[in-house]
Amino acid sequence: MEFPIVCKKNQPKAKRSVLAFYVYFNYFVWGSSIILVSQFHSWFMELWHTDLKGISIVISMLGLGHLITVLLAGWFSDKFGRKNTIIIGTISNIIFLIGLLVSRNIWMASICSLFLGNANSFNDSGSYPLLTEKFPEKPASMNALVKASMSLSQTILPLVIAAVHSAYIIIPAMAVILGLLLLKVSVTNFGKNETIVKETVSEQKEILETSTNKPSVLIDGVGMVILGFTLSFIFYMYSQYAPVFAEKVIGSTPVFSKTLISWYAISSLISVFITSTVVRKVHPFKVLLTYSIVAAAMLAVMVVHPVLLQSLKKVISFSR
Repeated sequence: MEFPIVCKKNQPKAKRSVLAFYVYFNYFVWGSSIILVSQFHSWFMELWHTDLKGISIVISMLGLGHLITVLLAGWFSDKFGRKNTIIIGTISNIIFLIGLLVSRNIWMASICSLFLGNANSFNDSGSYPLLTEKFPEKPASMNALVKASMSLSQTILPLVIAAVHSAYIIIPAMAVILGLLLLKVSVTNFGKNETIVKETVSEQKEILETSTNKPSVLIDGVGMVILGFTLSFIFYMYSQYAPVFAEKVIGSTPVFSKTLISWYAISSLISVFITSTVVRKVHPFKVLLTYSIVAAAMLAVMVVHPVLLQSLKKVISFSR
């Protein structure tokens, strides 16, 4: 199942650095896409004739779209290749962006949000295996840069919105950028799906067999699933509702409210590079546990004692 534009004879296989750039740039735009609704929530409420509850319905459709298509995307990636999988993810993102502007009620917008969830599934199913296959010597580091790309875009977008303001400029520009990336990916030879080095799998199996402290599927497995669900939930909820929280709870201006996402994204970006170094010296479970405790503590402070955010706002305003 190849797209017609892909069928070229004697087409040289692209360098793996080029493929990595396509992946990171695709996630750079996708990272901005998932916070668009929250960044322009007041404008979208007028456009879709709704309130914050309606905006929440649209946002929740992202997760539903991802849930519906995640298993299909994984099968599609193994069956038809990483390239076609990424192409579908990119097209879904473009449909979402265009749909935001043409929608005139929350039901149309919700359907478009499903496509962003679909983009999440297909981008993940195509991109992560691609990076692992092309960079078998450092797959963790290359996959970590995906998160860095998203964090970078979420740092920049609120600043762009503060300068430009108009959704009718920013959203079409993002769609055009993705369209150009789509054309470039379509004419690029990704090569065949490659398998992971068997020695690596054998080494991991040997470690598990010789280990006296084997993980329990019931305890460790369920715990990891719950933790993964919780962390993902907090990530999406904060990125979507932080601007609203700042406006409604601490009485911040709309401009400052949007910059909270930039602060969050900056710390996330820094954390990606710090973590990639720390996990080489500290057990990943200890790192994950520490991060989870810190995140829970800061979330509790934010909810129970939001006056600290007011102090932060004053400090930032004074520094300017």
